[in-house]
Amino acid sequence: MLACIFFFVRLRLPLGAATQGVEWQLSVERSGTTILAPTVGRAMGGRLLAVIGPSGAGKTSLLRALVSTGAFTGQVVDAATGRPLEGLSGGDAGLLSQDGELFGMLTVEECLRFAYEMRGETRRDAADLCKASLRQFGLSEDVAKRRVGDARRAAKSAGGGPRGGGNDVDGRGGAVSGGERRRLCVAIELALCRRGEHRLLCLDEPTSGLDSVAAENVVRSLREYATQSDVAVVAALHQPSSRLWLRYVDDVCVLAPKGRVAYLGSAVHAPRYFASTFPKTAGRLPKMTNPAEWLLDLASSDHADVFCDSWDATHRRHDDVVLASFRRTTTPRRRRRRRQKMNRASLPRRLALLVARSFKQVTRDKRIHALRLLATVGLGIFLPDHYACDCPPRDPDDEKRRQRRRGGGKKRSLDVGCVADRVALLSFSAISVAMLSLVRALDLVAKEAPVVGRELERGLYGGAEYVLAKALAELPSDCAFAALHGATLKWRVESTQNTTLGPSPALPLALTAAATGTLGLAIGAVTPSAEAALALGTPLMVLHLLVGIVNPSGEAPGKESQNRLLKRLSPVRHAVVCLLRREFKGIDLDGGPRRRAPFGGLALARTGDDVLRRLGLAAKGQEKPMISLAKLTAIHLAISAVALSSGGGRCLALLLPFPARP
Repeated sequence: MLACIFFFVRLRLPLGAATQGVEWQLSVERSGTTILAPTVGRAMGGRLLAVIGPSGAGKTSLLRALVSTGAFTGQVVDAATGRPLEGLSGGDAGLLSQDGELFGMLTVEECLRFAYEMRGETRRDAADLCKASLRQFGLSEDVAKRRVGDARRAAKSAGGGPRGGGNDVDGRGGAVSGGERRRLCVAIELALCRRGEHRLLCLDEPTSGLDSVAAENVVRSLREYATQSDVAVVAALHQPSSRLWLRYVDDVCVLAPKGRVAYLGSAVHAPRYFASTFPKTAGRLPKMTNPAEWLLDLASSDHADVFCDSWDATHRRHDDVVLASFRRTTTPRRRRRRRQKMNRASLPRRLALLVARSFKQVTRDKRIHALRLLATVGLGIFLPDHYACDCPPRDPDDEKRRQRRRGGGKKRSLDVGCVADRVALLSFSAISVAMLSLVRALDLVAKEAPVVGRELERGLYGGAEYVLAKALAELPSDCAFAALHGATLKWRVESTQNTTLGPSPALPLALTAAATGTLGLAIGAVTPSAEAALALGTPLMVLHLLVGIVNPSGEAPGKESQNRLLKRLSPVRHAVVCLLRREFKGIDLDGGPRRRAPFGGLALARTGDDVLRRLGLAAKGQEKPMISLAKLTAIHLAISAVALSSGGGRCLALLLPFPARP
């Protein structure tokens, strides 16, 4: 037994050897519960370390801690230099998570080329590398032209029905299957790992959802990458086949429940270790048995604590030496300086790539655009019909006499019976545009948050770059739909009613859409998850509606304005004020007392300025609310940029909520 232990310890690299790889001393606790017990280990460069264990053993927590994400205690250092690893943000470690979220409207080839170009490759080199990577992972040219789609489309494509199921994009086919998506995620992760910078690559179940052939193809690519780049590759594998295990897995870390290590070393000698150390409880590896499944059975058995206690006792002296080397490491972290040295595209190039990606993501969803067009035009037709003014037809001779009394000018007038309906019409138009823009923004935030969180944590680009690209790509379409709603509104009023609408509401509504769209982006940036963004967005919008709505019955003169701060921050309030001022300022009200409002302050109004005064909207100028909407848009963009730039950990929480799958 002593000879076996000596032989095993000798398999572990000498601590003083200047070899590539990483060493760690880590533990993870959450709410007083131990997720990953204090453990010391090493992953050697040029080798593939497989992490196996039952559900809840802490495999995902170990991978996150190795790349310096999540809440953990300890340190990860470069085995050759003793320098602490910076993790994802520093560029010397990579992580492939379980979710596999991507920009659904992009094709497979576009996603992969984006990764190569973001790391600094030219367009020609990125195209060549993309083709080679697609061949390496068995993704055909037909698959390369397909849209990635979301998880539901991927599950539908993987089923027995027709591929894509009507999810065509420009006739190029439907969404990729779950297995193709997973291979694409691995290819993207390797594309982002530029040789010479990375020391560690962690992958959380890279073969999940793949058949045996595809899984072997992925693991073989990972092993080749580790060998060629001299990088330590650590992968949590789920039910690897015997052939995959024997051919490509170099080392193995067996985790037992509560995150305790039962074995860490050579995969070939793992069965010999258990058979010689625990001949009664473990025994020998049965013939025709998958070694990975046998080790997993041992880690899940009732004797798992015995295996872990024995491992801790046998390697305590070795771990004490490693801990001493950690204590001698005094090299300070230089995260900001290292991030500046990362090889990536230039700032103009990054911004151009982000704008192009956001533009494709927004414009290619034809169903969403059709629904938005239907809602925009439909509300522009429905609201004037619902709040129609019952105005009598005007006599041309009477209209000429009115103009002579006004001095011959073309001053606009409005029937006094239309005042309340016109206030309601313009108010609900602003509310409709605001709600449509906010819902669209929150929906995109929920879809993009995992991908953006991963890329921001990696340091591919900054939060301000992403926000600016989003604004350039998405705000024009939001403003265009809002302006179309305003134009439809004016056309419907003047074509079906015996009255006219004031200046076109297209510009104020476009600014309202920009302000509420950026508000949705800001909500997504400051909240800890996509679900929280959706939960916060609805009550916040209701609050804006409450402080922004104007009572058509009028407001008593001299009544002090309440909630002044909230009204200043409400885009709905500024939109309603702007629309009403543009509609009523400087006009005359026609009609006798019988056609006046039956109650409220508006019953005594004689002119449009009188209406504004009794509504509490005495106008000092029409442009001030529009300037306020533009300022709110800028404020929301600034909040988004600051939150994304300073909240890398928060962004990663969107991707990896720490109470996650083990």
